[in-house]
Amino acid sequence: MKPLKLVLSAFGPYAGLTEIDFTKLGSSGIYLITGDTGAGKTMLFDAITYALYGKTSGGGRDASMLRSQYAEKSTPTFVELTFLYNGEKYYVKRNPQYERPAKRGTGFTMEPAGAEFVYPDERPPITKTDAVTAAVTELLGLKYEQFTQIAMIAQGAFRKILETGTDARREILRQIFHTGSYRYLQKKLYEEKEKAKKEYEQLSYDLANALGGVQTEDLEKKQKLLLWSSSSFAGVEAEAISLTEEIIAEAKTAYEAASLQYKNVELRLEEINKIFNKAEDAAKQIKQWEQKLQNFKFKQKKTEEEIQTLTEKNNAAQQNLEQQEAALEELRKDLVDTAQFSVAKVQAQRRQDAVGKLLERVQKGKQIKQELEEQKAKFLAADQERKKQRAIHENLYDSYLSGQAGILAQNLQPGAPCPVCGSVDHVRLAFLAVDFPDKKQVDAAKKLLDAKNAAAEKISGEIEGLHKQFEDEQQAYIAEGRKLFGKSSVKEIYLTAQEEQHKIAEDIKTLDAKITAAEKLQKAMEQQQKNIEAAKKNFTVGQQRLQEKNNALAQLEGQIKQAEEQVTALQSSRQEDFALEPVQAERQQLTEAKRLLLQQSQKLYAALESNTKLLQKAVHTQKKIKPAEKRYQWLYALSVTANGQITGKRKLDLETYIQTHYFDRIISKANSRFLTMTNGQYELRRDDEGESAKGKGQSGLELNVMDHYSGRVRSVKTLSGGESFLASLALALGLADEVQEQAGGIRLDTMFVDEGFGSLSEEALQQAVKALQNLSGGDRLVGIISHVNELQEVIEKKILVVKERGLGGSSAAISV
Repeated sequence: MKPLKLVLSAFGPYAGLTEIDFTKLGSSGIYLITGDTGAGKTMLFDAITYALYGKTSGGGRDASMLRSQYAEKSTPTFVELTFLYNGEKYYVKRNPQYERPAKRGTGFTMEPAGAEFVYPDERPPITKTDAVTAAVTELLGLKYEQFTQIAMIAQGAFRKILETGTDARREILRQIFHTGSYRYLQKKLYEEKEKAKKEYEQLSYDLANALGGVQTEDLEKKQKLLLWSSSSFAGVEAEAISLTEEIIAEAKTAYEAASLQYKNVELRLEEINKIFNKAEDAAKQIKQWEQKLQNFKFKQKKTEEEIQTLTEKNNAAQQNLEQQEAALEELRKDLVDTAQFSVAKVQAQRRQDAVGKLLERVQKGKQIKQELEEQKAKFLAADQERKKQRAIHENLYDSYLSGQAGILAQNLQPGAPCPVCGSVDHVRLAFLAVDFPDKKQVDAAKKLLDAKNAAAEKISGEIEGLHKQFEDEQQAYIAEGRKLFGKSSVKEIYLTAQEEQHKIAEDIKTLDAKITAAEKLQKAMEQQQKNIEAAKKNFTVGQQRLQEKNNALAQLEGQIKQAEEQVTALQSSRQEDFALEPVQAERQQLTEAKRLLLQQSQKLYAALESNTKLLQKAVHTQKKIKPAEKRYQWLYALSVTANGQITGKRKLDLETYIQTHYFDRIISKANSRFLTMTNGQYELRRDDEGESAKGKGQSGLELNVMDHYSGRVRSVKTLSGGESFLASLALALGLADEVQEQAGGIRLDTMFVDEGFGSLSEEALQQAVKALQNLSGGDRLVGIISHVNELQEVIEKKILVVKERGLGGSSAAISV
């Protein structure tokens, strides 16, 4: 890949549009990128890296840092790169996300990150940022990390490789060759080893804990277990398990013997208890019959008392029945027929309704008459209103006609006929008034007059209707008055109706009182009849219960006799059959023996159960402990080997070992240039021993230098400043060769070397430039980023980067 043209806009320190045409530098050779410190020399390489991969060379600048702080707000931020690859031209453009002025209105909006990649053939451009990065990676055959390692030789990093020890050098090589996965493997092996160790130790603890919990009353076995437990049963696990099995077997035999003895005692005690139970059953039967006898006698006494009480109640009930029947006869004497009162009340209510309706009609006639008077008053007022409006309309109409005549008079010519009368003589012309109404005013007055006429006519019609309604209503209630009272005068009818209504109300009230009294007497007779029925029923029930109680009393007398005979018989039988005193002592002894045997059995069973569970746990744990021990030993060997911790061996872990492979290849490629730069004096060599091999840290990455002039090997730290620069430059170039080789032999046609030339002597500087010129042989351009004045004299082709004063930003231009 060779850059042909680079365009920067508002990118980094470059405020405006900056174009660099690399074709002016030629197709090969070295050129200098020079300028003030902080002007933006390295940013040119960052811009190329960003255009290709969307990242800067250091990876430390984010999108907000790429937008130039010196640029105008309206200036867009982007990078364009046209480059040559395998004889074909490619174009790539990118812009970061940044804030820009809104295209519409005021304020700002966020411009999203964008990218575009254009092929030299007819393939469509790629526009998505990730897709552009993938296309560039596929085309160049290099990932971002590989490109930055090959295309940019940063002297600072390789001076650290040159001057630091193994531990620091491991960190640098880890970043370069991404050997962190080996370090991760070392860590995982160590963690797995520690995990296996804990698992093995836990199993050992569980086994010792199980065996240490075994219980026994055998003093000799107990002493053995105590002795073994002091060393956590180490080496005697099998013997301890075997001894535990013996203890369990003995405990099982003792438990079975105690259980058998307990069962025999229990059987004998059951026999003795049966004797006592039989005696107790007999005593219970006697007690039960004695209790029955007492209950029968109690019931007998209670029944006799109840019979006496029932006899007295029945006598009282018979007297009450006779009294109730006598009271009913007295009520019948006062009973009268209530039907005649009800008929009279219905007739009075009908006349009351007729009189009430007549009064309502008279009242309605009065209301109609009052409404008729009100409507007449309204008509008089409406008639006055329409008369006033008629006068207004007539005046307006006359004025309107006079005005029209005046208008016609103004236009009449002598001898011309009048348009109204046809006369040619105009003796007296109409006067044209200054102000007269128009037709709209006349029409409005006419419309209002029509409305007032309609209102008056409406009221007149309502008066006629009310007058007819009043006359009809008056004729109706006069006819009703003649029918009811034989009177024709409205006043007489009204007064007679009021008097009649009051009289009828009093009659109805009197009839209601008579009806109520008769109904109360009827209800009293009905209730008295019910009382008689209840008294009869009460007497009948009492008689029945009295008979039942007499029968119960006779039955109780028979039960009492039977119970007395049964108690006498049971007492005689008990005295002959049971003699309990001889077995009482044996019963007490067996009960105590049973209690003691139960305690002994429970104790033996608990110990047997506990020991059996502990034995099972110990056997189960012992089966797992051997595989766990083997796994721990295997992981221990892997961990100490991978982490370089084998006792008595050189400390070289897996990651460092892998790094030595890469480091040897870099050193080999570096020496092909370092020997040339130093006129064959120096050659870099990796030392496996060094200080780190003496127990102070990891070894394998120590770096020495062979001085062929003296024939001695010494530390690279003894090199001068200029010699150290040449060595670090050789290492950087060796790394570039190694990375390109790992990427499939891909060769970049451009390279940048950043800083580090200020410490060189004149001779060393010439050697370094010579080496870089050799590096640029063929078709490769090598850009040296430096502000050293001596290089400006040696290197003709330059890119001058100028930092403007104030807030102008930077600019770049090619000088050849």
